[in-house]
Amino acid sequence: MTIDKLTISLRRVRKAFDELSQELVVSESENKGLKESLSEQKASLEAAEEKRNALEKKLLSCAEGAQKSRSQLEEFFQTLTSKIDSLHPSKETADADGIQKLEIKECLNVLRGLKETTSLKAEKVEDMLSSVNERLESGLDSILKSVEFKTSSDPGLLDMTKYEEIAVENRKVYESNVALKEQLKAQQLHSSRLEEQIQTFQQSESDMRARSNQLERDLDDLRKARSPGFDVSGLEQGSAHLRQQLRKAEEGLEAASVEMETHKKLRQCLEQDGARYKKCYENAKAHLKQMAAAHRSKMQNAAVMRTCLVKDCEDKIDKYKRCSEAEISCLKYDYSTKEAECTELSDKLDISADQLSQMKESLAGLQSSLEDMRKQQLVGETKLKDATQQSLSNSTEVARLRERLQQTKEKLHAKTGDLMKVEKRA
Repeated sequence: MTIDKLTISLRRVRKAFDELSQELVVSESENKGLKESLSEQKASLEAAEEKRNALEKKLLSCAEGAQKSRSQLEEFFQTLTSKIDSLHPSKETADADGIQKLEIKECLNVLRGLKETTSLKAEKVEDMLSSVNERLESGLDSILKSVEFKTSSDPGLLDMTKYEEIAVENRKVYESNVALKEQLKAQQLHSSRLEEQIQTFQQSESDMRARSNQLERDLDDLRKARSPGFDVSGLEQGSAHLRQQLRKAEEGLEAASVEMETHKKLRQCLEQDGARYKKCYENAKAHLKQMAAAHRSKMQNAAVMRTCLVKDCEDKIDKYKRCSEAEISCLKYDYSTKEAECTELSDKLDISADQLSQMKESLAGLQSSLEDMRKQQLVGETKLKDATQQSLSNSTEVARLRERLQQTKEKLHAKTGDLMKVEKRA
């Protein structure tokens, strides 16, 4: 019966061990899945960093383009101001053309103001780009710090690191179970041998008892059949020999009974050891079940926390992505507007340069015609003086000269009016 119980308990132990091994395989697969999810999170973070680097490169290229356009505008303004400065009149005609000089100074002031506004706008664009870069870097650094802080401070994830210790304990329990199985097999073999010896001793005891009973019956028959002149010495010798054999058989029986008692005690000790081992195994099994349940709950909590962490990270990354995309779109719009303004200003400057060249040509023509008229006026005045000095005889010629002088004066006033109008337009 005890052997059957031990075999049943061994089967139960084997079944429990198989269940624990299956649970261990499941926990290892779950741990592998968690490691894969962590690697996926790391890959997503690396992809976010690559996107950030790409955005930074794009912003830097935009800034470099803005700086190049700014340098080109500065060079264009410098060349334009140098050309306008070269248009200044000489010292000899400065007093006569003061209005033209004032108009040219006003044009220079307007061009300098435009230059300052473009440089300020380019500096604003650079400041906006630098602020966007700083915000992107600070936002991604805060995301990485929050993710690292959550992964380091989460007790569920820290408990996951104890999985290897639990696996080591499971291996130790498995090794102890194997050793107990081997001891149980050896004890079962020893107990079977003892049972065989006990059966042989019991068989020999029964044989001895049957033989002693047969001898006693034979002795009684001989006593009953004994005659008065019968020689009893041979029978007494046979009975003494039989008694000696009976005594030896009794001694052997006592020795067998003593050995049987010792075997019973040994068997009781073995049963006690088996009960103790069984109790230890049941305690270990209960402890393993508790550990498996705790590990299962920890794995479930870790999975929930992992999903929450992944969702939080994805939400933050999406939020920063939307913010960065909105800022980039705003910067692109500002850049396009600034570029349109710059092109418009360059077109206006080209138009103003063309107008200035036309005005310069018209001013040169007016100045040459004015000089000619002044020369004609001087010639007419000299002729008039000569005519008045020589004689006042020819009054018709004097009247004609005066009329021509009046016409030249009117033309001179008309030309000066046209010159004033041109200077006002400039």
